[in-house]
Amino acid sequence: MNKKKYEISSTRFKKLFNQINDLEINSLSSALKVMFTPYQIEIIIRKSGGLHLSKTHNEVFSRIIRKKLLALANEKFYKLAQQIIYA
Repeated sequence: MNKKKYEISSTRFKKLFNQINDLEINSLSSALKVMFTPYQIEIIIRKSGGLHLSKTHNEVFSRIIRKKLLALANEKFYKLAQQIIYA
């Protein structure tokens, strides 16, 4: 996999996280940082904000991000994670 594909400038990175903080979702911001790359977070922000996604962004969303989000949204997965963490 080409590393350059997922690199973004520090200015752009700060702008993305400022957008998250402006939405008052600091805890979500921390979780996003753990689960997704900065490039993937950019796509999530664009998608959740209703912004246009390029063909490449749509492909990354459908192939990678959607699968992670579906797993996170799965109630059984959540309960299993809770059992493991708090056992």
